[in-house]
Amino acid sequence: MENFNSLALEFCNDIISSFPTLEEKVSKTKKLLESKPLTKSFLEYYLFHTVPFMLEVSKMNNEFLIEHNIMIMVGLKFNDLYSLCDENSSNAVWRYLFSLYLTAIDCEDVEDLIEKNKEHRNYERLMVVYRKQSKIGKNIMESSGKIAESMVKKMAEGSEGKTFGDKFSDSDFE
Repeated sequence: MENFNSLALEFCNDIISSFPTLEEKVSKTKKLLESKPLTKSFLEYYLFHTVPFMLEVSKMNNEFLIEHNIMIMVGLKFNDLYSLCDENSSNAVWRYLFSLYLTAIDCEDVEDLIEKNKEHRNYERLMVVYRKQSKIGKNIMESSGKIAESMVKKMAEGSEGKTFGDKFSDSDFE
């Protein structure tokens, strides 16, 4: 629980520092996590508003997430954030969403939280996703590989003509 909330708070802070215009939309989640760092409230929210769509998230299907107005935080839709992103920040968003999911399903009380909310409109969809954890994990690995490949290509473009061990400086890797 603590790891999930800590990661979620880090995500809030990164959003606010990168996109100050979103501070108001992120503030509800941030305040909750800061005032009650061990609460299950945001985990429960995330389980029923974001996790039911993890098959699409794990494939980095931004069109689906935008079209369906998927919430990633209290008051923050995926599109609110993604529409402001360049390639680097969109990669960071995907990595956060993957990490939050992997951390959420590893929480000790996750099954109890799911069972407690059988009446939620996304319960059935969440259960389908919960049963497909291995497929989602595979998709996350493939998507993470694409992100890493993109980052390596970008680094290579900035280092054309340099010889390994000869002309690189520490700033080439920052």
